[in-house]
Formats: sequence, structure tokens, C-alpha cells
Amino acid sequence: NSSGRRTALAKWLTQPDHPLTSRVIVNRIWQGYFGAGLVANSSDFGKASEPYHQPEILDWLASDLVRNQYSLKSIHRLIVNSSPYKLASKVTDQEVLKKDKQIDPKNNLVWHAEVRRLSAEQVRDAILHASGDLSSGMHEGVVRFALPASLINSRYAWTKDEAQAAAKKRSIYLIQRRNMPNPSLEAFDFPDRNLSCANRNDTVTAVQALALLNDPEILDHAQNLAANIIQKTGNNTHLQIQTGFLAILNRSPDSKELEQSRVFIEVTSAAVDPLERLTDLLHALLNTSEFLELE
Repeated sequence: NSSGRRTALAKWLTQPDHPLTSRVIVNRIWQGYFGAGLVANSSDFGKASEPYHQPEILDWLASDLVRNQYSLKSIHRLIVNSSPYKLASKVTDQEVLKKDKQIDPKNNLVWHAEVRRLSAEQVRDAILHASGDLSSGMHEGVVRFALPASLINSRYAWTKDEAQAAAKKRSIYLIQRRNMPNPSLEAFDFPDRNLSCANRNDTVTAVQALALLNDPEILDHAQNLAANIIQKTGNNTHLQIQTGFLAILNRSPDSKELEQSRVFIEVTSAAVDPLERLTDLLHALLNTSEFLELE
């Protein structure tokens, strides 16, 4: 009984010579990887939009998407294997840095990477992954996580599902309700689900630091990681620190960090449990800019 109008619209949008559909798609994907699209306002294409920074790249990527039958995997693979994506945020050659800043101060031509904070979901997933608690398998349905005490009596609240919450699934499976935002994600600029959001805010605030410091679940993840490290390394403080840095920051500590961490763990009052000492150190690493940012 369908009128066929939706089918006609879909065919019109996806016809190979459509001037906007493929460009809008690849611009959104580019924006996700680089923080800004080839067209600055990703919701406003056409003659009234801002000038394209690199129209040749946008057109070529759009054509490639059409050639590959709108395969999003092919575009993702192409971008992450490209030279611009592999650039570092720090330019060590001062002459090159000075020259490029004069030519392109806003980095529209992508001559270096931009430092960006992880998105709200990425922050949660990264903490779960670093602690070894993340269950990366697929999940059926949604995860009803525990709400703060201040929200339990809300008309939009839900009952925590203990089995689902314990599964530690990726953030994509967390229940989302327009009238009941997740406080932990909201602190990291999770968008208002009542509005269309083409590009999220990317802020650094005191609220985020407080959320990371005071969220009991994050402390639990730090403690789980500490327990696993102690089980593997025993009482070897040096190995504990090395393993913790590798798990969270994906690198070994330098000599100064190693000494400061050793002093923190060994000089702390003997009355404090060794697990608690290491937990505090790992909790601090989870709060560092190096962990929370992409460079």
C-alpha cells in the first residue's frame, strides 16, 4: 500500500550524479577523524555554505564513495591510511612551523594533527579498555546502568539491570533517553538528544575533572586494574608502575615519572593497603590529559 514516495526519495538521494549526498557523507566522516570537515559547517552545503577548504579532496572522496557503492568501510580505510591522518600534532622543525603558520594559521590544509579530547563515549570506553574490564562483544538490547541517587525518583528513570551493567559493554549499548541524559557522558559534551547535532562541542572544564575523580565506577576500574597488576607483578614496585603506564598511556614512564611514582607508592603511609596505593596512582593516570586527548 506504499505510495513509493520514500523509495523515490532514496533513489534520488543515492543516484551517482547527485551533487550533495556523497559529499555530505564523506565530509562528516572526515570531520570525525580530523575534528573539522572540509566544509566547516557540515549541515549547510550548497551555494550559501562556507567556502570549501580543499574542494578537490572532497570531490575525489565523494566520487570514490560512489565508485565503491557507498561502502563506508572503504572511506574509513582510505582516510586512516592517508598521510594527513598519520601526522603528529607537534611540528619539531621550527622553520617549517613558522612558515606553515604564516601560510595556513588555522590548519585548514591539515599540515599537522590537531590535539582533540576524546568524545564522551570514547572516554568511558577507553577507561574500560585500559582497566581490562571492557567486553567488546556485541550486545542485544540496551544496558540499563545505575543512575545517581539524585535521579532515581525521576519519572524518566529506569531500574538498573545488574547483569547488563556488570557486562561492561561499549557505550554504544547504553540506554539513552531524551529526558534523562547520562550524567557521566553529559560532562564530556554528550549532545542534547532533543536537538540535531552536526558537530559536538569540545570543551575542557573543571566539571570533567571532578567527574573523573569522584565517579565511583571509574575508581572501581582503577582498582580492578591495580589488582590485576599486583597479581601479575607481585610486590615489584618498578614493574607495577611500568605495567600501569603501558596499560593506560600505552608507553613506559620516563625516569622522572618512574621516580615520582615510586616515591608516591613507597613513601605513602605503611598503614595504607598496597592495593589502595597503586589504585590511587592509576586513578591519577586516568585523569591526565595524555590519556584523555588524541595527539
